[in-house]
Amino acid sequence: MFNCFTGFAAQAAQFGSFSKAHFAAEDRIGFTRTSLRNCEYFCANTDGCHSFESCPKTRACVLRSQALKGNEPWEHSTYCQTWFRKEAGFSPTTGRNVIYEQCEKGSVPQEGKCVKADGPASMTFYQYSAQSKYDPDRKWENMDMASLGGVLFYLHNEVVGDNGEQTVDGKKTTKFGIDRIVRFKVTVHNTDALWKQFRSQFGQFIQFDYGQATFGMPNHVKKCNDIWTKFGFEVGCQPVPEGTSGYEGGYWTSFPGRCPSMPFTDDSPQGGAKKTAACMTQWQGGNCPEPDGTPDCTWHVEPAGYVMLDELTGINSEEVLNAGGHLYNQILDAGTGGANSFWAKKKDKKACESRQNELLTLFARKFPDFDAGLPDPPCDFWR
Repeated sequence: MFNCFTGFAAQAAQFGSFSKAHFAAEDRIGFTRTSLRNCEYFCANTDGCHSFESCPKTRACVLRSQALKGNEPWEHSTYCQTWFRKEAGFSPTTGRNVIYEQCEKGSVPQEGKCVKADGPASMTFYQYSAQSKYDPDRKWENMDMASLGGVLFYLHNEVVGDNGEQTVDGKKTTKFGIDRIVRFKVTVHNTDALWKQFRSQFGQFIQFDYGQATFGMPNHVKKCNDIWTKFGFEVGCQPVPEGTSGYEGGYWTSFPGRCPSMPFTDDSPQGGAKKTAACMTQWQGGNCPEPDGTPDCTWHVEPAGYVMLDELTGINSEEVLNAGGHLYNQILDAGTGGANSFWAKKKDKKACESRQNELLTLFARKFPDFDAGLPDPPCDFWR
C-alpha cells in the first residue's frame, strides 16, 4: 500500500510533500502525466519504484527509487504529495476498499459500530463539506455539512454540472471554484427536550448562509431562536430530494455555533451587521469538547483531512472546462470533451454507490491515521 507522507497533526489535517532537495537526480526512474490512481498503479508495476510524487493540478507523476519510512523531513506543498510504500511488497491494486454503511433507524454509530438507542445518544461519525479552499485556522461553526451521499449529491447537482459552471477572470471553473471535499469527524449528542418532542436523534435542519441561520426567512431570527431556546442548539438533518439521483440515504446537517442569527461579515449577500461580541456571549452555540446533551453542549467537530476533486475523478478539471468540455452534462448524463465517466449515470444507484466507496477509499489511503470509515446515523427527524 502507498501512503501519503504528511506529518500532519490531527487538527490541521494538511497533507505535505518532501522537499525536492531530499531526492537525488538518479532516484527519478519514470515520469508521465496521469491521475493519482494511475500513478500509483504505474509505480506498483515498475521495477525499482518505491515512492512517487503526484501533482493533481498538473497531473504530473514522478516515479522514484528511493525507499521512505514516513519519518523523513518534509515541507508543506499545496499542489503535490509524495507517496511511499508502507509495507515492502504490498501492492496497491489489492489494497483495502472501504464500503459505506448507514445505521438502521433506532441505532446510532458509536466506536465504529451501530448500536441500539432508546433515547438521546452520543454519535460519532464523519461529515463532509465541498470547499474552494482549506483554512486550518478557521473555526468550523454556523455551517451546513453533509453525509457522504449528501455531499456527492450537492456536487453532482450544483457544482460539477454544466449548470453550475462559472467564468472568473476569463477562466471557467466549477461553481464557486469548489475543488475539494473536506472531511470532519463529528460527535453529536442532542438534548432530552428534542427527543421527548420528536423521538429523534436529529432536530430541525437549519440553512446557514455566510454564518447566519436563514431558515424561515423573513422571520428567520425569531424562528431559529425559538427552536434553540426550546430544544437547545440542536444539530439538524434534512434528506436529499428523492428521484433526482441515486444517492440513497444522503442528507445534510446543520451545526449552530456562536451568535447564529448574524452573518460572519458586514458584506454578506443577505445583508445585516456581522456577529457582535455581545451576541456571541448571549448565544454561545452547541460546540463543546465532549457533547453531553445539555442545551449548549450538543456537538463537536474536528477536521479529518481533505481530498481534491481531481484526485477523486482522475481528470484535470481546469483543462477540461477551458477546452470546452464539461465534467458533467445534465442532458447527456455524462462528461464531455475530455472528461471521463466518473460523474456519469447520476440516477443509477450502483454508480452512485461506487462513487461513495471510491471517495471513502481515497480518504483511507491518504489519511491512514484516521478511521477508514465510520457508519452514519440515519436522518430520522420529521415534522
